Amino acid sequence: MAALLGLRACFSALQLSQPSLLHSSFRLCAVPLSRRTFAAEAKKTYTREKPHVNIGTIGHVDHGKTTLTAAITKVLSDAGGASYKKYEDIDNAPEEKARGITINASHVEYTTANRHYAHTDCPGHADYVKNMITGTAQMDGCILVVAEMVMPGEDTSLALTLRQPMILEKGQRFTLRDGNRTIGTGLVTDTLTFTDADNCNWG
Repeated sequence: MAALLGLRACFSALQLSQPSLLHSSFRLCAVPLSRRTFAAEAKKTYTREKPHVNIGTIGHVDHGKTTLTAAITKVLSDAGGASYKKYEDIDNAPEEKARGITINASHVEYTTANRHYAHTDCPGHADYVKNMITGTAQMDGCILVVAEMVMPGEDTSLALTLRQPMILEKGQRFTLRDGNRTIGTGLVTDTLTFTDADNCNWG
């Protein structure tokens, strides 16, 4: 089917670019009407009934971004809103498995009662900042994952390497920096502990 649709695309391109080749190519590209309308029919049957949100996890290496992503798919798979992805299924490149860190941004999808999510699990290691920036380019929002540490502050400047331990509290503003360059800012809207996870409204 894909080959037939591809031939139709070639045929259309020939009509525009090389009209002289049209006659010799016509028999090769002829497709029965029922097959030609397959793509149009597929578009009619696919509908997205919920708002779509691009979201992701960002933070320092080994703070739990991929673990959280796997946990979200586990919780939502039990409710029928996702396909469960284990940690090793998300970080599945050979180098990622060997080093035990995320190198490339990975994608999972899930659905809650109110929304459909495309979730990007971004790398946190300082050597892969460019991959992280690529992963965040399409995001509508993100989950900043920070391991439990100490050092509260009114306004928190958060380096990507997170060399300084900190606690982010609800209402705090933070800045993501790469060296001297600011690459993102945000506001902490909610915080969770693992004991709160069961009471969280994931919708």
